[in-house]
Amino acid sequence: METGTAINVKYWVASDQGCNFSDLDGIDEFRRELAADYVCVVKGRPAGAGGFTHLNVEVISSFSLSHLVQLLIDGIAFDVIKRGAESFILRPFLAAYEKLRDRNKGKNSIDIGELQVHFQDSVLLIHEVREDTMVAFCVWLRITIT
Repeated sequence: METGTAINVKYWVASDQGCNFSDLDGIDEFRRELAADYVCVVKGRPAGAGGFTHLNVEVISSFSLSHLVQLLIDGIAFDVIKRGAESFILRPFLAAYEKLRDRNKGKNSIDIGELQVHFQDSVLLIHEVREDTMVAFCVWLRITIT
């Protein structure tokens, strides 16, 4: 399924082993799943001690935010997403992320440190998305219209 979207995922894994760090369980499957839906780069690096893994995710979409808002106003977006005729921008990423997070439970806490969605006319920036996050009050949201 082609989304017309690119994704860049960077992450740091707690390790004192330098370049020979133990990568996340299931990271190759995560890469394959993303590659099926996006032009993608997934790259990890070792970091100091800590036990937390934060993903920095940058999504570049061919949609404009104003187009997406217009679809919502027209009532079409739900039908399009529900039917799967067009893939919603983040759906494949979120499914792959959930599998990766579940596979690493007990070893690494994998959170999204920052999620940027670059639309053609705006940037959506979300900080600190964790498994226990309540989006309504725990996520900082900034939309910049260009």
